[in-house]
Amino acid sequence: SPNCPPATPEDALVVCSGSGKTASVISIMQRAKALGVRIALLTAAENSDACHIADTIIHIQAPSALMNTNSISVQPMRTLFEQAAFVICETVIAILQARLNIREEQMAKRHANLE
Repeated sequence: SPNCPPATPEDALVVCSGSGKTASVISIMQRAKALGVRIALLTAAENSDACHIADTIIHIQAPSALMNTNSISVQPMRTLFEQAAFVICETVIAILQARLNIREEQMAKRHANLE
């Protein structure tokens, strides 16, 4: 996007991919990696393509398939993975916002540019 600064080695990319196999996600990760961006991955997969690209992996032990056939959760599909990923990301954001004393206006100016 013309209004967004390019990703640089000073940036970090946080990726949520239950399967770690989604082609569009892998493509963005590869582009970011080529730019020197550090990548953190939240995933339910233990050995996926995305795991081999990421610098840091947070493994969420939850169903991530389209159909939930796992007894860990009674929630449909991949709901438990998505909820856990959301809570982890929101917690990290709140911690960083407080530690770095960043206002929401500053955060909005630096929103996604790899979509």
